[in-house]
Amino acid sequence: MKEKWTNGSNWDDPIPSVSVIIPVHNGGRPFIHCLEAILRSTKKPAEIIVAANGCRDRSVEIARLCGARVFETDHAIGPAAARNAAARQARGDLLFFIDADVAIHPHALDRALACFKANPDIAACFGSYDDTPLEKNFFSQYKNLFHHFIHQQARSQATTFWAGCGAIRRDVFEKMNGFDETYRQPAIEDIELGYRLTTRGYLIRLEKNLLATHLKRWTLGSVLKTDIFGRALPWAHLIMRSRSLPDDLNTKKRYQLSTLLVGLLVGLLTLVLITGWSFWPALLVAIVILGLNMDWYRFAQQRKGWRWTTLAVAWHWIYYLYSGAVFAYVVLKQLPNVQTGQDG
Repeated sequence: MKEKWTNGSNWDDPIPSVSVIIPVHNGGRPFIHCLEAILRSTKKPAEIIVAANGCRDRSVEIARLCGARVFETDHAIGPAAARNAAARQARGDLLFFIDADVAIHPHALDRALACFKANPDIAACFGSYDDTPLEKNFFSQYKNLFHHFIHQQARSQATTFWAGCGAIRRDVFEKMNGFDETYRQPAIEDIELGYRLTTRGYLIRLEKNLLATHLKRWTLGSVLKTDIFGRALPWAHLIMRSRSLPDDLNTKKRYQLSTLLVGLLVGLLTLVLITGWSFWPALLVAIVILGLNMDWYRFAQQRKGWRWTTLAVAWHWIYYLYSGAVFAYVVLKQLPNVQTGQDG
């Protein structure tokens, strides 16, 4: 595999503090906005390192023009391996990871540094998307607003990590051997790293004023592909392997319960249609699901109105249904291994 480094950096801080690392695969216009946002930062990073992950567009050229150091591979190696390769060359005390379709707010780097200064015992911190996504279609708005809501409502002491806009101490990252490179496609490599960090006793903080704008356009197809193959399947395998299901972010216990209840609701409605069985148990279950998730629905209504929220509620329940089905599939498939004490 061909690998090469080029250096277009104009940063000359003799004592670097923050190394910004961006993995990119054919980043297009969102990547340009990503780089421009970093250049507008009130705190200038010591360096920007772009891991060009098998790019065939002008991403490498654009990164150099913006003063970034560029690491190239001649074929896609995945974001986990790309981030690790860049981190091995980083000079900063903090590694600030940013996705190529994310534009950080001007004060993001300042706020990350302030978080570490105010919490000297933490190993990492991460933020969230803001509530103003660039793309206006339903799925782009839904994915962005749901992410924003989940992160803004979560506990500050986190049990996982997010590499879309998150920083980690370089020495800790090296001790943990970085991201798990067996994730060859964009998946849950950051979540898995967060699990390992907390298992080893490291503290992670969710910094709610550390914000970034998401630039990605989501469609029905990309949502299903990512949610099922990039999230639900590998996350279910990780949960089974670690024997842990944290009560945090979108795996809070009430969301776990909601997933079970949506499955029950489908079963009850099927009975109603086939046998004419009473509709009231199904209605009661639906009311409980609404109650468990009312804070999200209220948030959506305040931002987007009732019509949009009605569609969002319907999709949210569909999301619970297919996520739960995937988890059940993985559990049933790995149950014999769990019973014999083997890894799945």
